[in-house]
Amino acid sequence: MTKLTRADRFLDEMNRAVPWAELVGIVAASWDGGEMGRKATDVELLLRLHCPAVVIKTERTNTGRCGAR
Repeated sequence: MTKLTRADRFLDEMNRAVPWAELVGIVAASWDGGEMGRKATDVELLLRLHCPAVVIKTERTNTGRCGAR
């Protein structure tokens, strides 16, 4: 068995805490999907990328760990 990294633990916790299907349903209702230009990106993929980034940024801002390490 391999050891879970901090990233793995964080993503597991996000999966337990966020009702992804419900969130996707809410956002998808108003998501136009970008009919012009590039191929539309899947709503669930966008949310799964954006939500952890917001959490990490908020955490760093609140702990004073902004910017480069």
